[in-house]
Amino acid sequence: VILAGDSAGANLALVEAMRRRDEDRISDVLALLLYYGSYAPCRNGGSFDAYGDGRFGLSKQAQERYFDAYLQKAPLGDWRAFPLMGRLHGLPYTYVLAAELDPLYDDSIDLHRALLESGVPSKLSIASAMPHGFLNQANDLPVAANEIKQSIVSLTGHLTNTITTS
Repeated sequence: VILAGDSAGANLALVEAMRRRDEDRISDVLALLLYYGSYAPCRNGGSFDAYGDGRFGLSKQAQERYFDAYLQKAPLGDWRAFPLMGRLHGLPYTYVLAAELDPLYDDSIDLHRALLESGVPSKLSIASAMPHGFLNQANDLPVAANEIKQSIVSLTGHLTNTITTS
């Protein structure tokens, strides 16, 4: 199984991998492909301030509405909503794609760093001058199609190395 997702889907894929790890069922997850996901609460500063005004699509205000609707009564520190607040050790290879003009850019960078600090093999790719959700335009936007291709190349390389060294 390879778990993948973009935006909220990346969050869900990561949380599912963490849940499987905690239930000793992570061995069936070979890798994660996480595209510009949401991994922490909205905050002031950084990419939220730089790109969260809505001119590039996703706004901080919209993200806060999504969290309010999704979380409702969940506690703010719940790792199932904000996986950066949870334990990341023991996860499989993770490919993280950050979109440079995305309010969630810092989440992807922070996740990649936290994965490496937890001993998880991780590759970070940054899509320069791209907004949140740009992969949805892969049929019309060559850079989006290329980013998807690069994530598959990275995943294939990792899986090939894993198979040949085991």
